[in-house]
Amino acid sequence: IATAPLEQRLDAQAKAFLDNLTPSMASRVLPVGVSPWVMVFRQGDPWLKEARNGWQVLLDPGLKGQLVLPNSPRLLMALADRMEAGDGLRRLLDQAITFDERYGLNWLLHGDARAAVLPLQRCLPSLRRDPRLSVVLPESGAPLHWTVLVRSDATREPVPQSWVEQAWSSPLLKQLLANGWIPPLSRAELQPAIRSIPKPYQQIVLPSAQVCSRCWSLPPLTLEEQAELEQRWSKDSALQRLTP
Repeated sequence: IATAPLEQRLDAQAKAFLDNLTPSMASRVLPVGVSPWVMVFRQGDPWLKEARNGWQVLLDPGLKGQLVLPNSPRLLMALADRMEAGDGLRRLLDQAITFDERYGLNWLLHGDARAAVLPLQRCLPSLRRDPRLSVVLPESGAPLHWTVLVRSDATREPVPQSWVEQAWSSPLLKQLLANGWIPPLSRAELQPAIRSIPKPYQQIVLPSAQVCSRCWSLPPLTLEEQAELEQRWSKDSALQRLTP
């Protein structure tokens, strides 16, 4: 992808993301932004304290039929693996009213659901406008939603390096952070821009180093890994509500 000056600025999470790709793939990919998956609650006082500890709160009986989950079997399995429940995946799916991260915020705003699992970039602007909404990035960490530039073998067009440099610099950097889109840069580079975000959300956009270290990416699967997850998903017919 020939973006060495940009690659040298990547933080540890972005480098770890690239390290989990094959060398051939990593040479054609540049992570340019990341957004953690978070829990968003409407009038969520009964759940906020437990939510700060981890994803286990999603199994609370009070959220049954009130939860919007992502339409991604792999992500749901990853969340279930962080729960202290042998049957966490089945119980998690039983909680859902729908699987729709694209319109998950609408389900909350219209009163059909009480909680949703969404990328931060899909909900941060609405959080500042609607006092009914609360957001939690748990202390146990969260899966990461990456935005990447990919160079195709079929093109000789240069990577838009100047666009990335602008996105990683103020004033555009401040606007992107305010929308939950976080450049994968060092804390030292992001810290000055983070001050423009309201204080209640600064720890979500730029969490502590300890929380960041517990966040994880979902790299591409090998064929063997994909087969194992498909087999796991297919074990219980009740899990067939989503396509693997």
